[in-house]
Amino acid sequence: MNANYFTTNNTPIGEVKINGKTIRNKTQYGGFFTSKGGSPSFYFNNRPNNVLHSSQTHTPLIKNGIPYSRMFKKKWAKYKLPRLVIGENKNGDIIVVHTIGTTGCSVSEFYQISKSLGMINAYRDWETD
Repeated sequence: MNANYFTTNNTPIGEVKINGKTIRNKTQYGGFFTSKGGSPSFYFNNRPNNVLHSSQTHTPLIKNGIPYSRMFKKKWAKYKLPRLVIGENKNGDIIVVHTIGTTGCSVSEFYQISKSLGMINAYRDWETD
């Protein structure tokens, strides 16, 4: 399960839990891919406490088909880094978009890719922004 953002020195930004050991603590907001040893499940904002594996992601990329332009203006948004976003299309189907391996793209490029795949909403706690 790789659902995380990483800094330029490959440190995860969100929670990473492997075999019950916390590698990186949870951050506020976002979604979680978790597992108790079997197939992963997805949780938004909160996850069960007794999971063996967890990987967190949070990307306010698009809401109601409109880009979240405040994020595009951040300095780090221009960096070509590995990226992941979880969202939905107009039918409510979950869409997971992830760069391949260690390839990267800017947030703007990633938005264009996600939109071209039909994403209209990225999962994020929008009420707190």
